[in-house]
Amino acid sequence: MYRMLLCRTVLAGVLGISAFSSLYAQDTSWFSDATKETGLESARGFRINIVDINNDDYPDLILENGQSTISKRDKLTKLYLNTQNPQSDDPHDRLFVDITEGSGIFANPDQSQDSRVIDMITMADVNNDGFMDMVTGTYYHTLEGVSFPDDRFEVMLGDGQGHFTLVPNNGLHELGLIPAGGFTFLDYDQDGNIDLYISTLFQDLTNNVFIEDFLMKGNGDGTFRNATEEAGMLETKFPVHGATATDWNNDGWTDIMTSAYCRSSGSLWRNNGDGTFTDVAEEAGYSSQKMSGDVDGGVPRALCQWAALPADFDNDGDIDVTHVLVHGGLDANEGRTTVAINQGPEKGYRLEWDLARIKRDTPRSYHLGDQDGIWFDMDNDGWLDLAIAQAVYLPTTDRTYILRQNSEHFFDDITQEVGLLNLKETHNVRPFDYDLDGDEDLLVELWRKSGSVVSEIALVRNEVGTRNNHVTVKLIAPEGVNRNAIGARVTVYAGGMAQIRELRAGQGHFGAQQPLIQTVGLGTTTSIDSIVVRWPGNIPPTSVANPPANRLIAIDGAGLVVSVDEKPHNRDSHPVVSPNPASDIISLRWPEPLAVGTSVELYNLLGVRIGTYNVAAGKDTMAIAVQSLPVGTYTLRVVSGSTGSVHTFIRH
Repeated sequence: MYRMLLCRTVLAGVLGISAFSSLYAQDTSWFSDATKETGLESARGFRINIVDINNDDYPDLILENGQSTISKRDKLTKLYLNTQNPQSDDPHDRLFVDITEGSGIFANPDQSQDSRVIDMITMADVNNDGFMDMVTGTYYHTLEGVSFPDDRFEVMLGDGQGHFTLVPNNGLHELGLIPAGGFTFLDYDQDGNIDLYISTLFQDLTNNVFIEDFLMKGNGDGTFRNATEEAGMLETKFPVHGATATDWNNDGWTDIMTSAYCRSSGSLWRNNGDGTFTDVAEEAGYSSQKMSGDVDGGVPRALCQWAALPADFDNDGDIDVTHVLVHGGLDANEGRTTVAINQGPEKGYRLEWDLARIKRDTPRSYHLGDQDGIWFDMDNDGWLDLAIAQAVYLPTTDRTYILRQNSEHFFDDITQEVGLLNLKETHNVRPFDYDLDGDEDLLVELWRKSGSVVSEIALVRNEVGTRNNHVTVKLIAPEGVNRNAIGARVTVYAGGMAQIRELRAGQGHFGAQQPLIQTVGLGTTTSIDSIVVRWPGNIPPTSVANPPANRLIAIDGAGLVVSVDEKPHNRDSHPVVSPNPASDIISLRWPEPLAVGTSVELYNLLGVRIGTYNVAAGKDTMAIAVQSLPVGTYTLRVVSGSTGSVHTFIRH
């Protein structure tokens, strides 16, 4: 049952740091392989994006085509919807269903063509209608390698049911043939409309010609206009692998970090709050090339950044950055993937490299091909951990590194202890709570098998996080804020700690994306002092006092918290809804006969109630006919006495 609490807005100070959880040591029981049981055994994807397509809170997948098929009309990009396994009574037993056919994602503005090039995708609600939309882009190194020069960037509007429609005259198509390196969404001017930063690689590698990145201002209707020149960004031209939006200096305005391709150190674009940006990389210490990388062979290699990973990993109130760097080495005189520590307001938020923070055990490559990375709190102890994906250069030792933060805020390599050395040659790794059980699982792309690029997908289920407590936070944007609340900052105060999370869409190379819903570990703490949300724009912060732990809650700008799940995530008294998807009848089955009368309300995707049903005490099942409903996504709200639950199903 929905529970709403009226809350007040306050200014909350940073609390002290609590002790690390040391209740257990890592072992092979921490993770398990859920690839086959979730239907992903045959899935392929060189690039991974994770986003809730149909507003049911469960994260869905967009797996983009393999590297060997870049710039081809191959239709290998796939959309997978996260559904409850119809063969199971457990609501956490999930199955990913391929919904690409009929989604419309390959539509071409030239209607005589039945496909177009899609090398990258990033998603956000660009027209503020409550449904996730997508931007697609093209990628190339050389003009000679472009097979379809008429295929461009496109905007596609979603309907919340897995269908997408091209937007004509969208402002991105009109940019022409652009070599995209990455997408990141932000609301840089805080007008409530989503904007887009496009990083670019080589306009023409053969002739060493570069091109500027593009800042595209959103009009709020699915179209964009080029604001690069007016923002002061036009003159900076060098190859960029990707970009990440974050509030680096805590001033409430979203800044942009670029990930440079070997020829420069990258930019830290400080948002001036007036529609313009200033590159402050040098004064802020933001650099991917403070030193050379691997020197084996006698020639020092230039470091190439594939992603910037912002996070307040040490819970001190400011944003630190991990630089994910290719061509690193392990010797003392060789640079490599590193954590840059934010020195705080007293030192102008300067970022200082600390090469000793990340430890690597054997097997390890001497030439480090680190191509992706993520922050995630694997054991929900309240301290962020790292995962780094490594591939390409030394297949024998290239692997995923699982790095746990220790009590000194260094990162120990526990990959072997948790049994994940089998994750070999990984190009992408993304965190997501695919089954909404309160801990972050991992989706990993395994690039090579026996020298062939195959891009297999591995879903690694987290089995350790639920041993600790957590809170999962979903934001409902108030009026004047973009519907995804991208750029919002969530701070959870609990157990003497203050943990920061930012909502982002698009990070690093090719705009890799992870869910907007935030899972925050609480360790052994069972109570939360408050959760404070700082919204983008001139919107007062929202403070929620004493929200429940071990639940998925939604917070809106009016100071209300809605407990989406009135019982903890391991709910054993809620009904199982099956089959899902359904075509004619859905069944609700409780684990035991109901003690009190129960009501079931049926809502469509727009939140309109279209049916009410009653279940008498003593019953444990009921059936609802759905064959007359239009195809789409629906929600059931079940209320039994003082408890309740919310369930989503698909009519197909």
